[in-house]
Amino acid sequence: MKEVDIKRDAKIDVLRGIAIVSIIFAHSGPNGIIFQLRNFDVTLMVVIMGISFYLSNRKKEIKYFNYLRKRFKRLIIPTWKFLTLFFVTFYGISLFFQHDYYFDKGQIVNSYTTLSGIGYVWIMWVFFFVAIVSPLLLYVSRKIEDNKKYFILLIGFYIFYVVLLKIHGYFPDNIQIYFDHFILQGVGYSIIAAFGIRLKLLNKSELLFYFILFIVIFSFLLFKNDFTQTQVFKYPPTLYYFSYGLMVTLLFYVLLDISFIKKLFVNKFNSFLSRKSIWLYFWHLIPLFILKLFGSNMQFINYNFVTRFIFLFLIALLLAFIQEFIEMKIPKRKSKSIS
Repeated sequence: MKEVDIKRDAKIDVLRGIAIVSIIFAHSGPNGIIFQLRNFDVTLMVVIMGISFYLSNRKKEIKYFNYLRKRFKRLIIPTWKFLTLFFVTFYGISLFFQHDYYFDKGQIVNSYTTLSGIGYVWIMWVFFFVAIVSPLLLYVSRKIEDNKKYFILLIGFYIFYVVLLKIHGYFPDNIQIYFDHFILQGVGYSIIAAFGIRLKLLNKSELLFYFILFIVIFSFLLFKNDFTQTQVFKYPPTLYYFSYGLMVTLLFYVLLDISFIKKLFVNKFNSFLSRKSIWLYFWHLIPLFILKLFGSNMQFINYNFVTRFIFLFLIALLLAFIQEFIEMKIPKRKSKSIS
């Protein structure tokens, strides 16, 4: 295995910025091929989590329970804080417009469990699950120095995941929902994180090999599935969905090694997007639900996916900037990013 430069890799910030913008763009409701083209975002984000975890911990001894406590505070606690603010905000809106409250008790409770509720927060459990298993994945990566053997092992992990996919269909519906959410998706995305943990150790020829491999896999499955969008295979995720995400992720990863392309994206704005990624994701849900609830009266914004994206992104940015300003005024408060 090759050794990696200890300096911070600005490329990770660029990739995380691309991922969070793509996720917000997806929620603006683009149609057809445009929706498919951006359907790499969650896979890219999880790969970045793996890379970031490797860079942060490759030379450290991880104290697991202390690490887990920090990850809980970094991922789950902010989710609960945001949901509380979200529900209070829309309660205030319902009072102002003299309207019945928009969410019932079941939606509220299920949102805090990330199970369903308002939706969208399911991904935070996936990120936390990946965080739970990342120390084990790093341990395995350290023990298996040969890249080929490591990726053969990942194939074995994926076969195990396929077995879980087959099994889950036999569960009663009430059990299947919990199994899918709390186990199945976490296991699937953990394999992607394991790929990310190893990515910095691949040389250029190996990166090219895996890029071509995922092109071949995706192309084969594209024809096999009669050009169906990969979104159909996202819940729970399968190889068709993952192969597209990994193909695009590796394309971005390689392109950002080209100096003039990297210079186009490495800037303070992209650094801000990366640093505030988790909160940009949360903040865009407020204008998103405003459109869901009042979109019929906001045709100038709800005109098409472009105007919706501008609305979602600008409001999320504004709220993130306000948050950043407030945090700068409060000692010992640091903004968070998904990593």
